[in-house]
Amino acid sequence: MSEDEAQRGEEATKTAIYRRRPLRIIWLLPVIALGLAGWFLYNSLSSRGPEITIQFETADGLEISRSEIKHKDVVLGTVVGLRPVDRFKHVEVTARMNRLSEDYLNKDTKFWIVRPRVSAEGITGLNTLLSGVYIEMAPGGGDKTYRFLGLEAPPLTNPDIGGKAFTLLTDDLGTLEQGSAVIYHGVKVGEILGYRLSADRPAVTVQIFITDPYTGLVHTGTKFWNASGVEVSVGAQGLNVAARSLQTIFLGGVMFDVPKNGIAGPPANDGDKFTLFGDQRRAEEAVYTAKVRFLLRPQGSIAGLAPGDDVTMFGRKIGQVDEAYVEFDVAAGTAEPLVVVGIEPERLNFKDLDAHSPDLDSQTSALFERLVAQRLRAQLIASNPLTRQMQVDFGFVDDAAPAKIVLGGAYPEFPTAPAEDLSATVRSLRKTLNSVDAVISSPQMKHSIQELDKSLSNIDGITRQTNAQIGPLLTQLRAFADSADGTLKKADSAGGNGGDLSGTLRELREAARSVRNLADYLENHPESLLRGKPK
Repeated sequence: MSEDEAQRGEEATKTAIYRRRPLRIIWLLPVIALGLAGWFLYNSLSSRGPEITIQFETADGLEISRSEIKHKDVVLGTVVGLRPVDRFKHVEVTARMNRLSEDYLNKDTKFWIVRPRVSAEGITGLNTLLSGVYIEMAPGGGDKTYRFLGLEAPPLTNPDIGGKAFTLLTDDLGTLEQGSAVIYHGVKVGEILGYRLSADRPAVTVQIFITDPYTGLVHTGTKFWNASGVEVSVGAQGLNVAARSLQTIFLGGVMFDVPKNGIAGPPANDGDKFTLFGDQRRAEEAVYTAKVRFLLRPQGSIAGLAPGDDVTMFGRKIGQVDEAYVEFDVAAGTAEPLVVVGIEPERLNFKDLDAHSPDLDSQTSALFERLVAQRLRAQLIASNPLTRQMQVDFGFVDDAAPAKIVLGGAYPEFPTAPAEDLSATVRSLRKTLNSVDAVISSPQMKHSIQELDKSLSNIDGITRQTNAQIGPLLTQLRAFADSADGTLKKADSAGGNGGDLSGTLRELREAARSVRNLADYLENHPESLLRGKPK
């Protein structure tokens, strides 16, 4: 065998030996680590979402790489940058989102910072004291976008809860605030979203939201009223104080319902407008939409009469005072009080009257004309004698002169009767007080008081004299009783046995006992000398 062949055989043998050696496991670890790193990198890149920016007024509490973006406590992103913009007027937050949020980064999506807050609904966000401040995300619709304007406060309504928004118009907001409750029969069914001044007229526009399933409670005939605070009023019924729950007293609230005499109508649509009345009474009276006005020339003062005061007939309200003023005639040099009343035909229940007829005014005047012929008149009466508040009352006056409703002016002129300055109760009370005053101030009453004073003085003198003399009298009575008792004992010891003497002794003994009893009684009841012994 040649030298070359031998060398090749030796190399082949070595190669075979090397091939038979086992593969060491330690060489697999770098491969596994490289695979895991590749898998984590792929998983991170595959779950990584877009980068978004959110603008806030302040980033108080947010921290880079720690503060998270959540929805329903599910992490959707992390804050990766904070920088001031607009010359430090705002703060722009940069956040890296994950792919779970990709489909919800739309124009209507809302972001706000969750911090501990105190509002009309109570204290919220206390969990951030332990977990830290985070950004809440509420998904919305619209076009895809990655730039957002954050909210400075959480939205009042939960985007996941359905409902309807309505607009209320009022002249006075009262104590209503954003977040105040909207209440139906004592149950909270919504809340106030916000309010603003109307641009077209001096009024306040209030936005409310009614949540499902309560939206069906709102109809086109529903009336809303302000239930804030405590309502205090003085009227014909005296002092009225109305208050609801503590929540409405301190935080305000709105209530609504369909009034008893109202028509509910179909369910209201989202965005419908309603009037917000100042109180429940005004809301209930708003169902009477038809009104016929009459002019009155009161025969007396209109002090105590104001717009909104009741107009009654047989004690029942049929309308209210619209105006009460004084008309001056410069040429004639005269002044005359005038009152315009609005009669609500729906309250009258006249059989022949159609409250929704186009000629309602003429129908109402014709019906009242018949009653005027029977001496129906309008007059001012005291509705509350204590406050001297007045009202207009339609009633029959027996001695009224014939009259008619005068047409041709701005309003039909209704005949009036002389006004009552005070009610019969007040007049009777004043008469009684005058009589009492006359009796008290009369000479006879003064003379009687003087005589009574003299009699009391005499009685006092007699009492003092009696008290001074009763002591010696009692002493004498007791001495007499003791003397009689001693005499009887001596007679007994002398042995008086005769019948007459025995009887005399018994009588003397009884007399002594009576005298002693009289002395004891007078000592305990000295006044009996003046009054006598009571029966």
